[in-house]
Amino acid sequence: MELRTVSADDWRAWRSKRPAALTKAPGTFGSRLHEWVNAAGDRWSEGVSIPGAIDLLAFDADGDAPVVDPFV
Repeated sequence: MELRTVSADDWRAWRSKRPAALTKAPGTFGSRLHEWVNAAGDRWSEGVSIPGAIDLLAFDADGDAPVVDPFV
């Protein structure tokens, strides 16, 4: 497994996993699932472009598919 910092170019991968994280651990994040569930692509792209934020995704051993929870 590999952790990668994501950028605006990775918004589709981020969108594919972020809702599960917000569902599983809602108190951990500053945003809530209902704020993102119907968000357009440009909002997702902006969401991973916040100055000073560190957004990470864990990728599988092949480095291709992001995983939701690296500890499961």
